[in-house]
Amino acid sequence: PVPSPTTSCDGFCQGSYPFNCNPSLQDVVLYGCNQFGGCSYKKEGEGSLGSDFCVYKEVGTGDSCTCETDECKVVGPCNDIGECPEAVQQPDGTPCHSIPWGICKNGQCTEPSTSAPVTSTSAPVASTLAPIVSTLAPVVSTPAPVASTTAPVASTLAPVPSPTT
Repeated sequence: PVPSPTTSCDGFCQGSYPFNCNPSLQDVVLYGCNQFGGCSYKKEGEGSLGSDFCVYKEVGTGDSCTCETDECKVVGPCNDIGECPEAVQQPDGTPCHSIPWGICKNGQCTEPSTSAPVTSTSAPVASTLAPIVSTLAPVVSTPAPVASTTAPVASTLAPVPSPTT
């Protein structure tokens, strides 16, 4: 069965329904998305998606309808009489996951065109060099005074006794 939306994850998951996730996988009963752009899918009996994921589709509830859709076409919740609303194509360039690095184009998940140039713009970086100011500290040389005194050396001529043999 193809799932139908049962819960709104607007404001929690990135983008809008189906939050850049695949809304139509075989045997999947729980479809979830998280705030980082991740998707999670559980089959019957595999348990819950975990607290990091918002369940945006659940299959097998009594109040669901079966709507044919894919990740590049959005089908809202069942109307009051249990019918599917008209599918709306996702904008061209919306990421899709059924093809590696796929993007939606005219309602289909396609490989990205390699002929289109990939442009990236970088934000200008303002760089100002702080001026380097070199100030030499004045060198003050003060020679310490050298005190030199010539004191007279007292010399006495005293007879030096010589040893007697």
